[in-house]
Amino acid sequence: MRRAVVAALMAATACGGDGEAPTPPTPLGGRLTEGQAEVVVMGDLEAEFTASLDPEAPNIFQPPDGGFALNWSDPSSQGFGVGGPLYTGTRETDQELSVSITLVEEDLPVVFSSFEGECVVGITTVTDDSISGSFECAGLVVGETTIEAEGEFSASG
Repeated sequence: MRRAVVAALMAATACGGDGEAPTPPTPLGGRLTEGQAEVVVMGDLEAEFTASLDPEAPNIFQPPDGGFALNWSDPSSQGFGVGGPLYTGTRETDQELSVSITLVEEDLPVVFSSFEGECVVGITTVTDDSISGSFECAGLVVGETTIEAEGEFSASG
């Protein structure tokens, strides 16, 4: 990324630019500021929690056909995250669409991630300032610990 910026600046200078850095493009979409995720975890670890959209996370939301990356967390540091291209309907996780679930076990975070079809994410609503959906996961593994999870999420701004 840094090389690309340096190359662009060098090209602008070589083409008669004034040498000043160009104004960065403004991000598409808006900042979502509220929402909840309800998560139920079963298997080797069990948990049930409701998490609020994390105001300190770099939540990204670029409708109508950009991407999103949203994170919810609760006061105990348990959380849920989902990100990928925006769509409506149902998709399995893959290298473009991911899910993460953070649990706290013996005062330490344990993060379960899905990039290979372990989760199905259904997005029911995408508007200019909101998103909502649900998820179901099976076979999420960290070490020798395996969980299943399900829940719903929403965010708006």
